[in-house]
Amino acid sequence: MALRCATVTVYEAKQRQQHESDRARAKEDLVDHCRNSNALEAASDSFAASIGSNLTLMPNRLATERSSYLLQHANNPIDWYPWGEEAFSRARELRLPIFLSVGYSACHWCHVMAHESFENEEIAQRLNANFVSVKVDREELPDVDEAYMAAVQLSSGRGGWPMSVFLTPELKPFFAGTYFPREDRDRAPGFKRVIEQIADAWMNDSEQMEAAAEELSRAISEVLTRKSRVYVRRTGFGM
Repeated sequence: MALRCATVTVYEAKQRQQHESDRARAKEDLVDHCRNSNALEAASDSFAASIGSNLTLMPNRLATERSSYLLQHANNPIDWYPWGEEAFSRARELRLPIFLSVGYSACHWCHVMAHESFENEEIAQRLNANFVSVKVDREELPDVDEAYMAAVQLSSGRGGWPMSVFLTPELKPFFAGTYFPREDRDRAPGFKRVIEQIADAWMNDSEQMEAAAEELSRAISEVLTRKSRVYVRRTGFGM
């Protein structure tokens, strides 16, 4: 009887020992699982952030340009086009207005607007959805700069850079300005509101926008033809 009791006691002790060992191993496995899960989640988040960052920084069409000013905008989230037939054909094909932004490397307010608006994801999404956006270096294309600066001066009585002009697909301007803050500031409309209202107006009454563009283009043509017919040939005003 004593031998049987001793055997049972040893057996029970071994069982308890095995049970405690199993519990300890299970606890370690759980800790390892949690640690691995956290590491996996962190790696996943890091990968997603990396992908998102790379998408944001993916160069646009300006990356192949020679102008240092255009290259400064090559990593903007805006789908910029350089001045040329590719942009114009795209606008005509989709019947979208063109947003023309003109500046130069040493322009302080050009850099301010670039940082406030052109690097902003929300602004970029709205421009990409509703406009064909074109970037011009005024030092590279002075005739284009002067032609559309005439539109700014005729519209507002003053000029400056950055120049922000909205055109029909036929390159005729219907709204022109210079620097816009991203959000409304004092009495100045914010760029976000400007592009919202222009996109809405174009969608709902493009004929009125085109009529305004024809009128402004005639006035610009008169100004430019007094200076040089080169501007008329290059921009299409008066045609």
